[in-house]
Amino acid sequence: MSEEVSMAQRHVHTRGWKDFRSTYIPRFAACFFGLIAIRVWTQCCLYDRYAATDSGAITIVGNMARVAFILVLMLVFARLPLVGRTRKALDCFSITAMTLAPVLLLVQTEYPSLPLALPASALAGLGIVWGGGMWITFFDRLDEGESLIYSFACLGASAVVGYGLGMLPIVAVFGIGLFMPTLSFVLFKQAMDALDSRCDVVPEPKRDHIYDSESKWLIPRILLGIALLDFALGIARGFPSGMSIMLSPLFQLAHQTAVALLCVGVIWWVLVRGRGLSFGSLW
Repeated sequence: MSEEVSMAQRHVHTRGWKDFRSTYIPRFAACFFGLIAIRVWTQCCLYDRYAATDSGAITIVGNMARVAFILVLMLVFARLPLVGRTRKALDCFSITAMTLAPVLLLVQTEYPSLPLALPASALAGLGIVWGGGMWITFFDRLDEGESLIYSFACLGASAVVGYGLGMLPIVAVFGIGLFMPTLSFVLFKQAMDALDSRCDVVPEPKRDHIYDSESKWLIPRILLGIALLDFALGIARGFPSGMSIMLSPLFQLAHQTAVALLCVGVIWWVLVRGRGLSFGSLW
């Protein structure tokens, strides 16, 4: 395919439900949905089950630690390859930090006088960077149609699970969050092994330069989109004071249902209807 064709003009794989089933159902593997565990963990340990707009200082400290660690990793691995023992060390650190965070939060609920909330949120922010980021290497090995399916399906499914989390007591939620990092890591390893085993049948995509043909205004659009999103979050979630606003069960239902339906809609629009979708248009 020509590099001059934009992603908006580039149709992916299937046009119709029958074509969709015959193409993607034979490739299905339950472990490919492992990213759900990451988003469930974030709802447990960073965003107060989405039963509120945020977890106050926990959300703020966690996000600040996350951004700082992302910057550090970008500076380090811009010059060094992320391979071998370094990757294993980062895997171990991330899973450990993500597991310790709900442990400290559980202890904090039993002993409110202990100052454990802020260390827990810092560990959560540090751990999620690569604990969730490792899944990038999985999605990078999928073709664009399959990548779209599992990314949006995981988001939609975790929204449904998230509504259930919002109904549970906080101790049970932290208990669930305790097991999510290990579950995610196990499913990630299984997913990578599954891709290895099917290479002869389903070849992995070759590198291309399709994004080189995007409009020069794409980067300003993305930056503006991020700025507007952060501004909206700052208002809705009470930043920078960190005031948390509790949400009614009806609002939670509307929120999570809307996310799930939008995810289904994107998959249907692109892969069943065979319509185009560009990275820039998502903003």
